[in-house]
Amino acid sequence: MKQKPLVILLFLFGIMGVTQAQQNMSTAWVDQITYRLYIENKWDSLILIGKQAQKEGISFYYLHNRLGLAWEAKGNYRKAADEFAHSLSFSSSDPFAVSHRSLCQKWAGMKGFARKTASNLSKENYSLYGFRENLIQEFDLTTGVFFNNAAQIASATDLDGEAKEYGTTDFSTGGKMILGDLIINVMPWMDLQLGFTRFNIDKQQIFRYNLRDSIINYPLTQNDIYLSGGIYLAKTLEFRPAFHYLSVDFTPRKPDIISGVYIFEPINQVYKNWAISTEMVWHKGLFTNRFNVAMSKINDKNQKQAGLHSTWYPAGNLNYSLGASVIAFSEDSLRLIYGLQASCKVWKFIWLSADILSGQLRNSSHDNAAIVYNLGEETDFKVSGRMYFTIGKNVVLNISATNWRCKELYSTFIVANNFQDSTFSYNKYLITGGLKWTF
Repeated sequence: MKQKPLVILLFLFGIMGVTQAQQNMSTAWVDQITYRLYIENKWDSLILIGKQAQKEGISFYYLHNRLGLAWEAKGNYRKAADEFAHSLSFSSSDPFAVSHRSLCQKWAGMKGFARKTASNLSKENYSLYGFRENLIQEFDLTTGVFFNNAAQIASATDLDGEAKEYGTTDFSTGGKMILGDLIINVMPWMDLQLGFTRFNIDKQQIFRYNLRDSIINYPLTQNDIYLSGGIYLAKTLEFRPAFHYLSVDFTPRKPDIISGVYIFEPINQVYKNWAISTEMVWHKGLFTNRFNVAMSKINDKNQKQAGLHSTWYPAGNLNYSLGASVIAFSEDSLRLIYGLQASCKVWKFIWLSADILSGQLRNSSHDNAAIVYNLGEETDFKVSGRMYFTIGKNVVLNISATNWRCKELYSTFIVANNFQDSTFSYNKYLITGGLKWTF
């Protein structure tokens, strides 16, 4: 029976517009009723009244703390972090609000801001609330294998044309890769990402002359170094400069015909590719928005690009997300690349994610230049899926599968050293598995 007056009051409060109770709403009344709802863990009602109170211009430390706890209990860590930020505008050094804001930022995926917020705690409170000072924040080790159906399609393609003289093509048939990635906490407001990737790609050339094929296999090696910094500015704005260096070494054969006999001359080729990128990231409400600009020199050509990416977290946490992106890329001409992303938590320890890219990807960079499409084949569509398994307190296993739709060039001899260029289409695949440790 003690609950009945409160239930009636909340019912009337929820269904009426601007009622007499709202007109007489005061800080004291809001403090009293939200405290009672907080004690009774009635989070939905507390949020309802708290929202209306803020519309009426009522704002005080305990109101925002209680709203923060209500959103935190409901799992909406982004809104909870915002409410604790309002609390800190009244008491900037309060350890309770600081610690809860930091934890909610961490659970919402904003780890850099979580570290920056926690740095405002005293050493005693820092350890009391379970925070640790670690130089190494994350380490990721991933390996994978490439394969495709290019060889089968090339063999069935009319490489030598109607004249049946000769034709040639060069493509990848498979390969493997290994990636290591390290994130270091340099300062409370700054981290540094260091990455290294090694690719061993199997390449194949086919020379067709008088309906006979000469097949040459050769390796391509690529070593990548990636550097990126995260600088966490005021509120929830971060700045991320990045540099990606790619060293490519391979030795294809140049064909020539002397007295009706093919001569294959090895030609060593080395490319020193690079990409520079800067990204501004703004976490606002249930959205994370990114604006990126990059310039690069890939395969002796200069590129420029700018992109926008927005991700929506409808539940205010990492359980669900939807994202979309668009990149304007300029090399010989302007082209657009579109992307869609989605992720969800399917079980207590399992997450799924998927993404799609549509547009000509050749020589473009993505994810703040962490990924560069520099191997030369035309790629106009990509789809990938990834599964994450939490296998320990600080260890995550990930398995991914990626499919690219590619086109490769082949040249058909016409007359007097003139060639006609055409393409054949194939699918390329990558399967990876890796572990990520957080510290």
